[in-house]
This record gives sequence, C-alpha cells and structure tokens, in this order.
Amino acid sequence: MFPLYFYAYQESAGRTVFLCPLALYGSSRDTGASFLLTPLLMDRFLPTDGTRHQWLLPVFFRRLWADNEEVLLLPVYYHRHLVDQATGAVHDTTAVVPFYMGTTHVAGDGTLTYARHMLFFPVFRRAYAPGEGAIAYDVLWPLAHYSRTPTSRNVRLLPLAWIYDDSAARGSSRQVSRARVFFPLFYSLEMGDGRKLTAFFPFWLKHQGADGGAYLLAIPLSRVRALVAID
Repeated sequence: MFPLYFYAYQESAGRTVFLCPLALYGSSRDTGASFLLTPLLMDRFLPTDGTRHQWLLPVFFRRLWADNEEVLLLPVYYHRHLVDQATGAVHDTTAVVPFYMGTTHVAGDGTLTYARHMLFFPVFRRAYAPGEGAIAYDVLWPLAHYSRTPTSRNVRLLPLAWIYDDSAARGSSRQVSRARVFFPLFYSLEMGDGRKLTAFFPFWLKHQGADGGAYLLAIPLSRVRALVAID
C-alpha cells in the first residue's frame, strides 16, 4: 500500500517494515533491530556487541551495553553505571542539576573504595575513601575546607586561616610539611627538608635554613631595621 505501507523480507538482509510517514522498523541477524518513530523516538539494538540505543528527541537518551547503562534526561538528570568486566568493580555517577552530583566506586568484592557527594556545588562537598582512611569536606568551595588522611591534615578558612600538617612530606625540599597561617599578620611555614619561615607582619620575620642557621629581621616601632645572624 505505497506510500502508506511498505513491507520487505530477504533471508540474507532481514525484515523491513515502513509505515509512512511515522514509523520504520528493520531487523537483521547481522545488524540487529531498529525502530524509528519520526521525528522523536528511536530504539536500536546491535547484536554484534549487545548495545542498545534509545532516543526520545530532544530530551532523552539511553544506552545499554554488557552490564553498563548510561541515561541522560536534559537538562536535569544524568546517570552512568559502569562495570569492569575484568575485576567486577562498579563505578556509578549520578547528577540531578543543579541540586546533587555523586560518584561511588565499589571494588569487585563489594567494598566501597571511594565516594563523593556534592549538594548545590560549590555550597557543599564531601569525599571519602574508607580503605585509605581519607575524608574531605568543602563548604562554599574553595573558602572552607577540611581534609584528613593517615599522614596529613588540612584546614582552610579563606581569607582568614590555613592550618596544614603532612608527615609524608618530610625530607622533601619542594613540599610544605607544616603551615600555620592567620591572614594577614602571622605566617609560619616549614618545608620537608627543615627550612622554616616565620613572620609577624610588619614587625618580625625569621628564616631558618635546612642546616639550622637562621636570620632574623626585626622592625621596631622606630622603623629602624636590624638584620641579625643567629648561630
């Protein structure tokens, strides 16, 4: 019944059905099955890799393959579920715009290895890795931050204070191992190799080298500067 209806079948090519002007369906042992409801809906399955695609234009998309799934609903929702076929590890990402975004990673034995949750980012963020003993919080990122690992602690409250300790940085000439900063008056920084800088602006500054030698710069109320070498 052309042009309203068309049907064709070939053993090698498969089956094709066309219902004008709305729908198209095709199937084949090699290329899989496809369904199209113009111009909005499409559903396609590929047997070669087991992938399925679904569209509802212009707002919805879904993809399925192996044990994985990806879903997009514009402009408010996204979800991705990935499974590592070799290890069985599961990685999930979910976003509900602009309210929430979260990520979790679960090992093949079911142990949670990492998670991150954000609410109205940058208003609030929490991340933690239970296996590593690490946790972090952010409020109004990057202004307020707290994080802790087995070897370090980091507290930041901008623009007022920064407190930091990292025992793993000991011995490094490029990494800070200890910091006490209270803006804008007091600064105390210690590098991993033992160098230290302490300042109370604008009156006092002390720098100590890795060998223990130190220099002191004092500015008394009379504004006379003195540089003294300390053994």
